[in-house]
Amino acid sequence: KSLPSEAQWERAAGNGDGCQFPWGEGFDLMKPLARGGLKLRDKATAVGSFPANENGVYDMAGNVWEWVADWFSVKFYYTDILHNPRGPMRGVVKVRRGGSWSDSVIAMASGYRDWSYPLSRGFNDIGFRCAVNLKPKRD
Repeated sequence: KSLPSEAQWERAAGNGDGCQFPWGEGFDLMKPLARGGLKLRDKATAVGSFPANENGVYDMAGNVWEWVADWFSVKFYYTDILHNPRGPMRGVVKVRRGGSWSDSVIAMASGYRDWSYPLSRGFNDIGFRCAVNLKPKRD
């Protein structure tokens, strides 16, 4: 187990399909599919409080920011690596993805990137999920 790379996180969030959010396109304030975007929320919800995305993954947006393994670089996505790119080998701040209950809808977009210092403590809106390495299927 490990933290997912930024590319792995984005794939699990459904952005490999080109969707704006893990649940598809748009955000309906009357029928939200994630915790966040309303500024009225004051804490995270229990995992699985909203439906899973098409990949079967829960809570990829809103709820809490999620650490990923990559160091942050503004120019990282300007490279031409298309298949499972990895971030810089070193840096000062780490990438976090997914937005949280205390953020705007924009932060919940599958492609939205943010950063924080890795030794940051005391935030109740940052968490993590582990990536499990699967063996490729054999025909």
